[in-house]
Amino acid sequence: THHIISLTLDPSSRSLRVSDTITRPQGEGEVSFLLHRGLSPEVEGGEVEELAQSEEDAPPWRAKYRVKLSDGAESFTVNYGGEIYHPPSSAGREYARGFKSTPGIISAEGAVLSFSTLWLPLFDRDELVTFELEATLPEGWDCVSQGRREAPEKNVIGWTSDAGQDDIWFVAAPFNRYELAEEGFTAEAYLRSPDEALANKYLDSTARYVKMYEGLIGTYPFSKFALVENFWETGFGMPSFTLLGPRVVRLPFILRTSYPHEILHNWWGNSVYIEYGSGNWAEGLTAYLADHLMSEQSGMGHSYRESTLQKYADYVAERQDSPLTSFVSRHSAASEALGYGKALMTFHMLRDLVGDKLFKKALEKFYSEMLWKRASWSDLQRVFSEVYGSDLGWFFHQWVERPGAPSIEIEEVKAADGAVSGVIRQRQGDLYDFDLKIAVTTGDDVLYQKVSVSGERTPFSIDVNGSPLRVDADPEFDLFRLLDSSETPPALSGLFGSKKLTFILPSGAGEELLDGYLALADKLSASVEGEAVTLLDSEVDGLPKDGSVWLMGWENLFREKFEAEAAPYALTLREEESDMGYATVPREGHSIVVTAKRSDDSASYIALLAADSTLPMEGLARKLPHYHKYSYLGFEGGEPVNIAKGRWPAVGSPLTHYFAQDAAIGKLPKRAPLATIPPLFSSKRMRESVELLSSPTFEGRGFGSEGLARASEYLAGQFKDAGLEPAGDDGFLQEFTESGAEGKKGAIKNVLGVIKGKDPKLKDEYVVVGAHYDHLGYGWPDVRSGNEGRLHPGADDNASGVAVLLELARYFTEAGSDRSILFAAFGGEEIDRAGSKYMLREGGFAGGKGIYAMVNVDTVGHLGDGKLLILGAGSAREWVHIFMGAGFVTGVSVESVSKDFGSSDQASFNAVGVPAVQLFTGANGDYHSVGDTADKLDYDGMVGVAQVAKEAVEYLAGRAEQLTVLLEGAGEPKSPTVGHSQVETERRRVSLGTVPDFAWEGEGVKVASVSEGSPAEMAGILSGDVIIALANKPVGDLKSLSEIMKALSVGEEVSLRWLRGEKEMSAVVRAAAR
Repeated sequence: THHIISLTLDPSSRSLRVSDTITRPQGEGEVSFLLHRGLSPEVEGGEVEELAQSEEDAPPWRAKYRVKLSDGAESFTVNYGGEIYHPPSSAGREYARGFKSTPGIISAEGAVLSFSTLWLPLFDRDELVTFELEATLPEGWDCVSQGRREAPEKNVIGWTSDAGQDDIWFVAAPFNRYELAEEGFTAEAYLRSPDEALANKYLDSTARYVKMYEGLIGTYPFSKFALVENFWETGFGMPSFTLLGPRVVRLPFILRTSYPHEILHNWWGNSVYIEYGSGNWAEGLTAYLADHLMSEQSGMGHSYRESTLQKYADYVAERQDSPLTSFVSRHSAASEALGYGKALMTFHMLRDLVGDKLFKKALEKFYSEMLWKRASWSDLQRVFSEVYGSDLGWFFHQWVERPGAPSIEIEEVKAADGAVSGVIRQRQGDLYDFDLKIAVTTGDDVLYQKVSVSGERTPFSIDVNGSPLRVDADPEFDLFRLLDSSETPPALSGLFGSKKLTFILPSGAGEELLDGYLALADKLSASVEGEAVTLLDSEVDGLPKDGSVWLMGWENLFREKFEAEAAPYALTLREEESDMGYATVPREGHSIVVTAKRSDDSASYIALLAADSTLPMEGLARKLPHYHKYSYLGFEGGEPVNIAKGRWPAVGSPLTHYFAQDAAIGKLPKRAPLATIPPLFSSKRMRESVELLSSPTFEGRGFGSEGLARASEYLAGQFKDAGLEPAGDDGFLQEFTESGAEGKKGAIKNVLGVIKGKDPKLKDEYVVVGAHYDHLGYGWPDVRSGNEGRLHPGADDNASGVAVLLELARYFTEAGSDRSILFAAFGGEEIDRAGSKYMLREGGFAGGKGIYAMVNVDTVGHLGDGKLLILGAGSAREWVHIFMGAGFVTGVSVESVSKDFGSSDQASFNAVGVPAVQLFTGANGDYHSVGDTADKLDYDGMVGVAQVAKEAVEYLAGRAEQLTVLLEGAGEPKSPTVGHSQVETERRRVSLGTVPDFAWEGEGVKVASVSEGSPAEMAGILSGDVIIALANKPVGDLKSLSEIMKALSVGEEVSLRWLRGEKEMSAVVRAAAR
């Protein structure tokens, strides 16, 4: 059927007028259709009769009509008009978790119409339609539909779809439209208020995701993809566009989570359609190639799969299970765990079975054959069987057509004659055939092997070299299975998925607080799958014996019972603050949610939710169902903002066998993701920058050297090429004189470039992005014993930071920003931060004038599998939230450290009251040595660092409010200009051979690693120990340890004390030359 639609929209009267010329090739003399009630249709050259409704569950706005046409007439025109107004409302558990829906609405705020609205005649819900749409709109309005946008006239917009569609959407509002033309399609954004920076984020992400999926599946099927801002909170995906609510569209993590999911639906569901009668396969495939793929790209695919399996165990398992062929759409957490979770795991197992190459080939074939057609699980089975070269009917039968999941354990595990053997046992009734991965950790290696499992008991044997420490079956959760209760840490999903959940409120709380807890319990009940009841703690003598329990309030009479149940976990609840995992959450102005398992029933859970006021409770009701996988959460303020989250460790899995008690699993082989999004930043270009700056041409970029001068000229050229405007005293350069070795004077140059902000209210404030480019030259002002007079390349310190700085400069010159951004390559950092101090002492930025915040990139070349540390996060309250969000969006593991150790340029900014942080990938053995070379850096990791920095700077440059500065005693820098004599006397000459854990926030200095043959190793210090005293002086932090060591001489014997857990240990060590 083809529609030629002329529409006039009148939002003031909530109405429309439509003339729809319909062509139906069948040419019936009589035809019936559905239309919204009250639109009074008239047919040109035909008779219209309204019919009685026959279906009992027909929506009240639906009317049915019959049209009599002349015999053989293929086309006829229907004219109609009237009001369509259904305000958004909650409906069912799905919407209790966040969004409201409407069958259709026209209002002064906007219009959203679809086939479910019946704004167009609907003949057969299963048929595909094509259309030409011309919409006449109020002045200043724009509209979006599927297909191709036609050149608009004043107030008239056209849309055309030549490809068959299973719906015709129409969305209109007073939009601001943005576009980015790409090869083969256009990225578009429709925002309700002008916001070029936000639009550019979405346009750029759209282009990158579409290119990624085209490489994986095939050519994008539409001429555009548009981000459309709705006027109520939604998260809907339509053919060629997505409709997101005003809050959702501005959430920082959406671009990494929901957005690729919505884009991918244009391949699965919106162009290859779903044959719903045999089950909805598209949600599972989309979740696997979007949500799971994003996690896989971040190295966290195993965690995503573990969470998926836990949701199945908590919400579905034996209670609400059914085959995938019965799943149509998500309407509850249980249906999501099945239709999304089990389905995505089925595609994951299919990929494991056929291999990545054939999996991709099958996706391409399935897409090309089924484009603009309806497809079923049977079509997937046929295509994958053809590509694999073997009938996969057995696979689809057991995973798609059957309910349930295997429950497995390993037993009879032993090591003998150079092999580890055992038995894999299926514990459920109906047996499955599958491949199971088994990892054997030895002292030197991890052996990873697949075992084909069939029947109740399957023996295995794996040859090993060396002594086995432990055996793990399915260590990365590659098999869809029913998790054992000992494998699953307590999590909120266990409470929301309970058959019975009892909320117990604190009778001792004040009236207002108690009422708040009551309202919160009532709202959370809407997300509980089973029965939920609410009681006061004074109404019961003890905890209910069956089901899960959710305690509320610090004052709860059963709080001690909860703390006893939570004893196995790293949880301490104190009067002033709570320690949860690695996080500390103050009580004042904060709220916490913590879970544990009930000792009398491992399948049931107990939780504590506590707040010091009612302010966060509405937000908690809205947010907690979306934090289902977490064991503990900490929130700040009334919004509330999440500041801590994590999962407790699982203990006692039936799929792990220990030969050595508490042995850790070895490092498993990395698996490449199915596809990667084209990066914003170039690892190749960063490598080239580091190799150049650390080459002998630049002489180690030492003070007073020709190499340092060359480096400043090189960077000035790079700033110019990137498109920055000069911000120095002489072009890009800000030059001054400093004293070096033996009092010799030398020139130091800061290299400064700026991007001017676009927002009239913010453009006079600056976000500074800095990195020092100087180093030690041939060993001054710091040198290790034996390195004197040798070239110090300074690849990690800090050619790595400079390379990231240049990438950020290139990005932001293209993207622009609301605030101005000053890019600063500092000279003289190695001589007490001389370059940054000078910039803050002289010129337009003296005293930090006009500077909003500063991000310093220093020593970022060794990310690997570790964490990106954010040093100095205590300088403003918002830093921890900014970088938590940046880490989530980018997939980089980020840890904020409140302390600033004063060792890099951010300290100069903090000293004048500007909140500043340092991005740092941690200390390593090559720091300030001749071994700091370009070949040792992790350039892919530097891409991750650049992505985190970009997210943070982008947020800072667009944030309307000032940061909440927490610096005490901020003022002008008090340190004098440092010359040769002072540097020499302050330089530390000795070493213990320990590398500190910079993320440690407690008393003392925690040891991250110990150098071989060092005094610390000989004393018996291990990674994780905490040094508390040296030379009979207390060690409070890294700075105090450094001060003590500056006073020591090489060979001097001193006492050393440290903690290992709660046990204090001591030794006498001989200080070694540094």
